[in-house]
Amino acid sequence: MPRKGVFTILFLNLALLVAPLRAVTPTIWKDNTQSDFGRGEPYNISVTSEGEVILAPDFQQVTDTGELYIWCIVEDRRGNLYIGTGNDGKIFRIDSKGRKTLFFDSPEVGIHSLAVDRKGNLYAGSSPDGIIYRITSEGICVRRNRGFGNCLQG
Repeated sequence: MPRKGVFTILFLNLALLVAPLRAVTPTIWKDNTQSDFGRGEPYNISVTSEGEVILAPDFQQVTDTGELYIWCIVEDRRGNLYIGTGNDGKIFRIDSKGRKTLFFDSPEVGIHSLAVDRKGNLYAGSSPDGIIYRITSEGICVRRNRGFGNCLQG
């Protein structure tokens, strides 16, 4: 047998022996719960508490408060955003044109909750003393059951 034919037969035998080793079978799994998805790294998706996978909202930086924490954000009827922060207990207002101003500087450590009523009053829950501030639409701040607080109009 010519030398070329021997190498061809050896090559084909070797290829037939190696081919089964390279075969891959697919792996199928199902992720049905939030904890299933929690093990992965989500990218541009959100997983709801019911385990539903939805597209994540597009995040864009609106402003930099310079504060260590942002605890809460609320929007009023005029399109102003109010941002409650810590560790200095400040509330910033971002108007509908994107301008940031310091709206309220409390003596508390943090503003942890914000709400707006139908009249446009802003309510701010603070810590550590649990004081609730009502800031009127005119910018007048009232500390509930404790007299008046400081308000900076922007």
